[in-house]
Amino acid sequence: MDIRVGIPDEEGPEPLLSFHSWLMDDRDLRRQARITLVETPGRPGDMTPGIALISLLVSSGFNIAGLGMAIVNWRASRKAPPPVRIEMGGVRIVVDDSGWTIREDDTPEDGQG
Repeated sequence: MDIRVGIPDEEGPEPLLSFHSWLMDDRDLRRQARITLVETPGRPGDMTPGIALISLLVSSGFNIAGLGMAIVNWRASRKAPPPVRIEMGGVRIVVDDSGWTIREDDTPEDGQG
């Protein structure tokens, strides 16, 4: 299974790179998942491609609670923690200051429907 983790673009690349480093420092997660940065094609004039998200390629024995704890702990370490978006198996989870919001892919952003 592929779990994708993103942070809104307006936050810039630093929070995503910081969280990637946080995940790579977690031995248990690193043992259970292949953690990679996924690049986006660069815009005209850019010297390097952008970083879009973090991909965790996991097996059936992956402990999702470990990822949840990593997100909570990383956000707690930040002065102004940005929201974190997790997508897996057709479900999107957004973690922000109000908590955890879960949506299926076909649910509108406003939760109506």
